[in-house]
Amino acid sequence: MARARAALLLLTLASVTLAGGPALGEPPPGKGPKDRGGEAGLSAEIRVTIGERDRERIRDYFRRNPGLAGKPLPPGIRNRLAQGKPLPPGIAKQVLPDDLRRLLEVGEGYELYQLGHDVVLIATATGIILDILRDIL
Repeated sequence: MARARAALLLLTLASVTLAGGPALGEPPPGKGPKDRGGEAGLSAEIRVTIGERDRERIRDYFRRNPGLAGKPLPPGIRNRLAQGKPLPPGIAKQVLPDDLRRLLEVGEGYELYQLGHDVVLIATATGIILDILRDIL
């Protein structure tokens, strides 16, 4: 009789463990890693760019101060500037003049640099180009 009880107890535990295993191992609905961004299968893209107001301010500034625009980049280097890519190595970047920088709205973690006749928005943590304003003159 004791053997029968032990076998029945073992069988009951095994069935509960096997039946409840996947259910117990999974997080509740809406709490798993797939569910952190909203509905499964959906994704969001955030794009940081130079705003239209800042684009106009930059162009106006360099039209009024053309001597500050410097020389244009050589075509080979200029063609290598692309959104989503790092700055090409060895490229001479200049921080925008202070009086212009005060007029612009650049968020923390981002920086605007002048590269010849272009201005680029860079993520400072990664060095990735987020946006390019071509031909500031």
